[in-house]
Amino acid sequence: MNNKSDLLDEMRMEIGLSYDYAKNRDDFIIRILSAIHDISNGCAKVHLYGFERNGLKRLIHHFDSQNNENIQPDTTGYQRLAEYGHLVVTERNGQQIFMIPVIEGGRIHFLIEIILADEHYEVTDEDFIFAEELVHFIKAKGRRFQ
Repeated sequence: MNNKSDLLDEMRMEIGLSYDYAKNRDDFIIRILSAIHDISNGCAKVHLYGFERNGLKRLIHHFDSQNNENIQPDTTGYQRLAEYGHLVVTERNGQQIFMIPVIEGGRIHFLIEIILADEHYEVTDEDFIFAEELVHFIKAKGRRFQ
């Protein structure tokens, strides 16, 4: 695997192309998640949850090395923090989990969950910066599709 800066730069480039080729907002988000999964050589499991106005969440899409049909969102307090708009990183079962909320109209619309195995990747400040950039990019470019 490339060094972290090169890896994140490659992700930024591919994520930028996601916008250029997207047909609609959902396609835009799916292309972003695909880029993260593919560039990580499958080391990152990526899940996308959607939220209804009544607060119900559902798995919309996943990129996972295992084709697991029973993927459930984290139900801990950490996910509740993410639902209120906070970027959260936690550890569960030897894996690091990024929960990246996408807020639209003052409420959570999507939750991107990126799961990294500890032996594959060490989370640093660069990752937090990347995650914040990702949220801002989705907000800014996602308006085109509304």
